[in-house]
Amino acid sequence: MNRYLFDFAISSLFIAKKKNLFIFFMLSTLVFLVASVVFIDTSLRYEVVNAAKSMPEIIVQKRIGQRLRDIDIDTVYKLIEIKGVQRALPRIWGLYRFQKGSVDFAVIALDGIDYDYTQELQKVSKLYGKRLAKGIVVGSGVKQFLEKNYYTKYCNFLLPDGKVKKLDIVGEFDSKSALFSNDVILMSAQNARELFGMKRNYASDIALFIPNPDEVRSIALKIPQIDPTLRAVTKTELISRYESMFDYKSGFFFVLFLVAAFTFFMIVSDRLASLSSAEKKEVAILKAIGWSIQDIVKEKFIESFIVASGAFFLGIVLSLVYVFVLGAPLMSEIFSGSFPLRPQLEFSYHVELREYLFIFLMSVPFYLFAVIVPAWRAAVKDVDEVLR
Repeated sequence: MNRYLFDFAISSLFIAKKKNLFIFFMLSTLVFLVASVVFIDTSLRYEVVNAAKSMPEIIVQKRIGQRLRDIDIDTVYKLIEIKGVQRALPRIWGLYRFQKGSVDFAVIALDGIDYDYTQELQKVSKLYGKRLAKGIVVGSGVKQFLEKNYYTKYCNFLLPDGKVKKLDIVGEFDSKSALFSNDVILMSAQNARELFGMKRNYASDIALFIPNPDEVRSIALKIPQIDPTLRAVTKTELISRYESMFDYKSGFFFVLFLVAAFTFFMIVSDRLASLSSAEKKEVAILKAIGWSIQDIVKEKFIESFIVASGAFFLGIVLSLVYVFVLGAPLMSEIFSGSFPLRPQLEFSYHVELREYLFIFLMSVPFYLFAVIVPAWRAAVKDVDEVLR
């Protein structure tokens, strides 16, 4: 490599600047598309895994005839006797439909120590305390939806017996993960039981906390032996379900990825087919004036690398701004869904070197290969044959 090869390569780029600019911006667009998909995928998967850390190792449900039933709280005493179980906490939660907008709210009962395994819920319990007895704390999406329906200070809930229960809106639940807290309503256990028509000594499920992860599987197998109607759902299964939902929503991005890959393939195919007559003539002249095949390949490598690497860096920078600064408008709607309570997603940067390497390998080598191979084919031919 020497300075003259770089000078000649840059001069060649300016000679065919229209064609090179077209290729440059097309490659930049494709890198931007692929990088945006990878960055969104990485950020949301990190958020799902990070949120899963606060989940209990096992959730025990009562299922009869493939339908979930309320579980007797006394079951806690049987479960805590299983060797390896550190704590067994009953939980009260469920979905409540707001008929006016046909929107489902996730209602969670919050009663002090029962939910001390999540720091965010613990903060809410300390902040609002006794006010939850006659009020609710809502997620940001719920608050916006209620305000649109003129519920700014209170909300009316329809009970199973047809009566209406009025609860004051005492605060907003601010969570780091809008993906999980946007449609959440927090209230006292007593109010939640009234809302779901649940008896006093019953709960929705029981959360088991197990210090040793290696014992989770064996403990899950012991639970149905206590009661055949009990079903154990492990944290691993829950994470798998979340990822399945995420993969389903990312199917649209997979289609975009296929389009980008197909476009790259078309570029490679077109470049590999043959060089133009002017390009062949240029290679022959260089060879005639003393350039070796190696020099010609080096010059074409420099020329193509400048275009491909420049497009790569431009696409990466644009993608970083689009996802982590602007919040990925349009693309983020694929994950927030078409529901009225659409969360405002905030993507956090958790991209590793391997993601950048993947994007690089999906773009730059393709174009380098598409330029160097036909240039080498033209360089190995006889000069007389090409000039004729």
